[in-house]
Amino acid sequence: QHLTPLVQARMTYIKRRWKKANLARKSAMHV
Repeated sequence: QHLTPLVQARMTYIKRRWKKANLARKSAMHV
């Protein structure tokens, strides 16, 4: 399957946000 740059950028953006949210949740639990 061929991914367009737009789709790839969106996926990368979502992954990055998800990772950030995960880190935020982890640090919140530590506090």
